[in-house]
Amino acid sequence: MCGLAIMLLLAPLFSLLVKSLQPGLDGGGIWTNYAVLLQQSDTVQPLLNSLTFAVGSALLATIIGAIGALLVAGTNIAGKRFLAACLLLPLFLPGLIYGFGWIVLGGPNGGMINQLVGARTVNIFTMAGMILIEALHAVPLVFLLLLNAARSFPADALIAARLTGGSRRACFLRICLPLLAPALVAGWLLIFIRAFGAFEIPGMMGIPSGLEFVSTHIYFQLQHDLEDLSTVSAFASVIMAFTLVLLLLEQARFSNPAPTSLLSGTSMPVVLDLGRWRRPLGVALCLVLGLVAGLPLYALVSRSLLLHMNATAFWQPWSDQAQYHLGNYARVLQDSGVWAAAGRSLLWGGLAAFLLMGLAAVLVWGSTRLRSRWAGRLIALSHLVFSMPGIIIGLAILVFHSGGAWSLFGSSAIIGVVYLTRGLPYALVHAQRGLMSMPADLWDAGRLNGVSRSVMFARVLAPLTWPVFLAGTAYVLAMSVREVSATVLLYRPGKEFLSVYLWQFWQDGELGLFSALSICFTALTALLLALSYRTFSPSTPN
Repeated sequence: MCGLAIMLLLAPLFSLLVKSLQPGLDGGGIWTNYAVLLQQSDTVQPLLNSLTFAVGSALLATIIGAIGALLVAGTNIAGKRFLAACLLLPLFLPGLIYGFGWIVLGGPNGGMINQLVGARTVNIFTMAGMILIEALHAVPLVFLLLLNAARSFPADALIAARLTGGSRRACFLRICLPLLAPALVAGWLLIFIRAFGAFEIPGMMGIPSGLEFVSTHIYFQLQHDLEDLSTVSAFASVIMAFTLVLLLLEQARFSNPAPTSLLSGTSMPVVLDLGRWRRPLGVALCLVLGLVAGLPLYALVSRSLLLHMNATAFWQPWSDQAQYHLGNYARVLQDSGVWAAAGRSLLWGGLAAFLLMGLAAVLVWGSTRLRSRWAGRLIALSHLVFSMPGIIIGLAILVFHSGGAWSLFGSSAIIGVVYLTRGLPYALVHAQRGLMSMPADLWDAGRLNGVSRSVMFARVLAPLTWPVFLAGTAYVLAMSVREVSATVLLYRPGKEFLSVYLWQFWQDGELGLFSALSICFTALTALLLALSYRTFSPSTPN
């Protein structure tokens, strides 16, 4: 299992580094590709654009996520559950689909907001617009990270400070903020890394507006020439090294868990009492966040159903101008290629999810029960690789499988390798939940009575953890089929996947078909996530 994990995680990245040191078609030494890279002026602007995009997205997402987490965890604001649901909703939509919803709303020409006000006042095809959309899509990750950190504040320290006369403001400034600072920096770094290599939003909005980013630069380089991968591998290796440094910094300095309360059963008390503003502020925030979260999804549904997209039909769906039809859905569901793509996505995603859950169970068991250092290191390595830009992972897998005995280039199985590489952290979460829910003394009692490990696994561990195993398989499958950047890089014509069809519809300008397939795609992933929740929830303790 350890060998399989190393092969999945390290071999492609090492192959990418080796390829960057090999002479290209024009010959030269081992550093020729890097020297050529320094002489190319067209690589500077994508780097600057990606840095600007990543810094702005991370900063805005951290601010919104931190405010949301503190309001939910540390105040008595009304409507906490609805606020949390609105903040988490973008998490369930792939970036490609979420970005298109905002394009329908804020496009410079036919956007519904511009049609409503009667002027070209909103244009999301700008750097500021892309930063806003990427930040809104990343808010759930920051919100979850900071919410967990806020809920793990030492409640006893806050209670003691209040009993000794400390004001709520002093408790917040002197206790809460210092404890939350590492999580804030970690959240900012996490979103910065993800946004720096993001492909969906820069690909949808940056290409039409003439803005080139790191991910789109690599994508176009590979579309132009697949024969000589040396120079583009050098560029990708530089990005990989930069990302790796940030990831190591994030894990080494800012990944320490927040201290938990010394009083069992306690939780973070209300730090800030909003008083009479509790309900008005809650209603206002619920309204604003509800619109921000719900309007892109509503725009997507409207675009897929309306025969003619206009402001009156969009904002007043009950009017006579709102002519609904199911033609886009009929064309999508009657397309045999879409069904074949769905079959490939489910087949390879399901196989990858099943294998990953087994690998994750072994790694979690080895790191927690057997105290294996190798298992712990592989778990940390999987999180590092997962946080790498998808376009870099796709290029690394392309280089690794472009020749030799291990070559899978040109087959659908190479997308399965992408799913295996990117899905392990998702599987680890469910494996840890399942194995940690099993009483430790049960395993020890069986071993002390002479029961072999194989019998304990087959008769004790497997029956107790199979609901979590199935839930994890469904969850990893739902997350895997959403992969866009590496998939559009590695697929071959005639062997498309669902995410590839979405990208092709967008490039071809088939926006109605894109909307209809997006709704079907979202419904599929929502069904898988619902099955995951339903399967896992009966086994969770009350």
